[in-house]
Amino acid sequence: MGLPLTDDDLGKPSSNRRIKLSLPAPVLMNRQGELALEEKVFPVQPFPNSRLSSLAHGSEDEVPTDREIRRIYEAPTWKRAFTETPVIVPMTEFFEPVYWGSEKGTVQAFSIPGEEVFFAAGLLIQSRVPKASSLNAFTLLTHTATAQMRDYHHRLVVLLEKKAAKEYLEPMSAKDRFEFLIENRYTRQLSVSKDRTMAKGWEKRVSAQEAKLKREEAYLESLKSESIEG
Repeated sequence: MGLPLTDDDLGKPSSNRRIKLSLPAPVLMNRQGELALEEKVFPVQPFPNSRLSSLAHGSEDEVPTDREIRRIYEAPTWKRAFTETPVIVPMTEFFEPVYWGSEKGTVQAFSIPGEEVFFAAGLLIQSRVPKASSLNAFTLLTHTATAQMRDYHHRLVVLLEKKAAKEYLEPMSAKDRFEFLIENRYTRQLSVSKDRTMAKGWEKRVSAQEAKLKREEAYLESLKSESIEG
């Protein structure tokens, strides 16, 4: 069982660690109506970022002719967790590598202005790498980038402020949870600062990242044609 918490605890940093793949991190979940803090792994596989919706066909670096959109509750890897095991991940900042624009070749740090702690929506899952036999890990939900974020990256972590973060943990249907996140995710301006310059060789990854951006642009066109946000 996790450590029980009060509402006041949500505004306090639980640690000062930089979380990398395969390492444990603090997550918050609803345990029989009580908010609890537990340590879960940020896994290598399944990929620890899961899209709220995306193009259903083709690989991540190609633009398919079929622009069908698949939502997370329709994806075999994520649909059960999306309904049954939501978690929130407390953060003081998050990081994204930049492969285009004026800051290319750097890693940028992002945070919500004026908030010491904010939250990312996630799901409790079973890690394949590192291998596990229980729900020992979490994935972060992502969705479309804001105009600001598109200068740096093609997607944005689903961020929640305190009240919405607590509500996200309540039981609800998959469709209701999806709509809740679309309506409540944080899309205002973020604070941005340079964290570091990427190690030598980052240029070799540019073409692959630009291909992902093109696929994302096709996805955004599909959303626009349906007059929907997710």
